[in-house]
Amino acid sequence: MLLNLVLLFILYKVLDYVIRIPFISNVDRRKIMVTGCDSGLGRLFAIRMANKGVTVFASCMTDDGKKQLEQSSTNIKAFIMDTTDVDSVQKAYEFVTGHLASNEGLWGIMNNAGCMQQILGPLEWQSGEEFKRVLTVNVVGHHNVTKTFLPLVKMTRGRLAFTSSAAGRLPEPVLTLYAASKHAIDGYVSCIR
Repeated sequence: MLLNLVLLFILYKVLDYVIRIPFISNVDRRKIMVTGCDSGLGRLFAIRMANKGVTVFASCMTDDGKKQLEQSSTNIKAFIMDTTDVDSVQKAYEFVTGHLASNEGLWGIMNNAGCMQQILGPLEWQSGEEFKRVLTVNVVGHHNVTKTFLPLVKMTRGRLAFTSSAAGRLPEPVLTLYAASKHAIDGYVSCIR
């Protein structure tokens, strides 16, 4: 668990370095979408980008997360989206496009929404339902969002970013389900480059 927190912090620092806002022109006219903004990296990234002047469409799973984000910056347009539900993703698409001009797209999408397996331990302790839940959130959810919002990113020649984990490359026996989902998202990203 501590390893994951350290890796998330390193990922945040890498993204901060790569996306050096002071060197990008017209940042106040840029618009991005970030998924999984109720807490953690997604929330921090959304607030950081909003504080730099970027308009951030931030998806949350809870009303409480949405309210907290809306209060943190006027540059954040928070909304509820379940990335695993195609209808919810479509409603989110309509929300985002409703806030964009007709010829305007997204500068980028950060696919951050994800979950951890509930029980750490050997494979024998893991249920098929739990495996399905982890794969659906960590892989299918990213696909649903990417496929739906890709036309908006292509309009601006923007970028897609995905939150993964070292567990996808260096799996631990107690993280079987989580590691499998992160390995799958790494493969997905390699294919869509």
